[in-house]
Amino acid sequence: PANSGEAEGDASAAQVPLLLCRSCSVRPDDVALVWRHALAQARRRCDGLVELGGDLMDLGGSAVARLTGLFGFDDRPSVAMSAGASTEPRSLLHVLLPGYFEDSMIVKLSLAECAVFGASLLLGSSHLLPTTCCLYTLGAAWAPAIAHGSLWRLVAPVFLHVSVPHLLSNLLFQLRFSFGVERQLGSQRFLLLYVLSGSFGNLISAAMDPHKLAVGASTSGLGMLGANLAITWRHWDDYTPEQRRWVAYAGAIFVAILLSAHTDLCGHAGGFVGGVCLMTLLAPRRCGVLEDGSRRLALATLLGGAAASSAALLALPDAGVVVSCPSLFLP
Repeated sequence: PANSGEAEGDASAAQVPLLLCRSCSVRPDDVALVWRHALAQARRRCDGLVELGGDLMDLGGSAVARLTGLFGFDDRPSVAMSAGASTEPRSLLHVLLPGYFEDSMIVKLSLAECAVFGASLLLGSSHLLPTTCCLYTLGAAWAPAIAHGSLWRLVAPVFLHVSVPHLLSNLLFQLRFSFGVERQLGSQRFLLLYVLSGSFGNLISAAMDPHKLAVGASTSGLGMLGANLAITWRHWDDYTPEQRRWVAYAGAIFVAILLSAHTDLCGHAGGFVGGVCLMTLLAPRRCGVLEDGSRRLALATLLGGAAASSAALLALPDAGVVVSCPSLFLP
């Protein structure tokens, strides 16, 4: 019967406002009730999304601040900061590049690498990629040539790159980890660390895989990471357990990068070890990085690695082979 249906529908509407009466006729006040409830739900959901967005922004800012504190060394008492340093919030540049300061040696080195890449494109390139002959002539690491006496090929590859993405990725990596190290060492010692760690990595790479042409600043970039690790290890007791977990997470990411395909694992590992050892030797004692025993171990590691790699290069059967390119200007 119609009356019983309406009564049942009214009871349902009273219990659950979202449900309309089951009768065929819908009253205007029922429609208004549904719309008001729907608008209230939408408002609550919007408020929830805004609150969630704020929480995510707070979490992201906290993560950035923690990583900056870990690898920038701005808050360590050993950093050579002026007494009147500004306490104002840092810009995005300082967040992305912790410890950034103008007229730094790493910026000059990065600009030099960009200039060399541009020159390599002018001297011999195809589709914005320097030719193999051009890279070899400009100093790419080639084990037989190094064994024949071209020791300058241990340094030159740091300034050579095979493509724009290769250049940009190396620049970003080394800029991210270099400013804190340069503040610790000063420009001259930092330059020595940068060049020697890259050269040590190139030497290890040439000895372990002699029949490849190698270029890139990644050996020096990994040297900067190793230098950061040397200081972080010294200040390990100053970190909270949560900060130590962040270091472990970052370390896992870098290991994944080292083991990724199409990378020079030996060169990267050599540059990293070279950075740790050289930071141990070059760091002023005020940094508290190492004692005499650690310095002796670092020196022995460098000398032993260099001697073993040199012996492997000299034992190459084709040590006297030198590649000759007729012209840099290839089609």
